[in-house]
Amino acid sequence: MKKSNLKFLAVLLLLTFSLPSGARKYYKPMPLHEALTAELNSVLRAANEMHTAFYEQNEEKIEASVEQVLNSLDRARKKSALADSQKPHLQKMLEATKEEMNEVKNSSGKDRKDNLKSALEQLVLIAQTYKLERYKIFFCPKDRAVWLQKSRSAKNPIHPKLYSKCGKLVR
Repeated sequence: MKKSNLKFLAVLLLLTFSLPSGARKYYKPMPLHEALTAELNSVLRAANEMHTAFYEQNEEKIEASVEQVLNSLDRARKKSALADSQKPHLQKMLEATKEEMNEVKNSSGKDRKDNLKSALEQLVLIAQTYKLERYKIFFCPKDRAVWLQKSRSAKNPIHPKLYSKCGKLVR
């Protein structure tokens, strides 16, 4: 992940999760056009499937879910014109996410884990920035990974053998 995106994510996490709940009302996610919201929710659903595939270390599911995330990102990018004033910001986030997902698709071993970590950071950023379906967001301090998932208990997709249950709920 680019340094500027990582700094933005860190600030967003800090602002969102370190404030008292009453102060959080000032940092509400931005609403979008209904059709664009549906496409971004599709991206997050695909990301949740990808999370599960990586956690289970099922290579066949990993390949299919990475493709699904990429396809969902393409559909969302086509609808990004509906974002009005948020369009430039959203397009940059979608493009960065797609770049990271392509790296995940084309890498293996440690490089793949690093690329997956960056891609998941981008997906979390999208989930936090816009008013979309709610996903639980976890952070593992051992490998400094952040990810989103629907299930309640932490399932670290970056290092599922080493840190399988490492993850603190941040949202």
